[in-house]
Amino acid sequence: MLLDELLAFFQAQGIGTPGTSLFAGSQTVLPAGDGPFTRIIEYGGQPAIRAMRGTVVAEQPRAQVCAHARTYAAARAKAEAAYKACLHANDAGPVALSGTIYLGLTPLQPPFDLGPDENGRAQVAWNLEALKKVSA
Repeated sequence: MLLDELLAFFQAQGIGTPGTSLFAGSQTVLPAGDGPFTRIIEYGGQPAIRAMRGTVVAEQPRAQVCAHARTYAAARAKAEAAYKACLHANDAGPVALSGTIYLGLTPLQPPFDLGPDENGRAQVAWNLEALKKVSA
């Protein structure tokens, strides 16, 4: 699943630790405290890429990566670190995440301010489109 694979990727990139500072899913309640905490929420992507006879060769799921922190500077720094990790992965070529081949982890825009979260922490987010190879 995209969220689990992104958690593993971001952990390997030093962005956070799943369950402590790195979370996935809209139903996840972030811990109290200053953070920074990073949450990834999957949302609808583009249609699958099909080859001859309608065979699906790749999927294009999307996710929002959002950093929450007491200060805007801390949230921005964490969001930018995750953003740059994906840019570097794209430069390096395909990446295997939990046995799934990703041909791209492409940021759709630079990090942006979402305003405060329910606990008054700054939120800085960006959206990601993955290109996920589908095994035959």
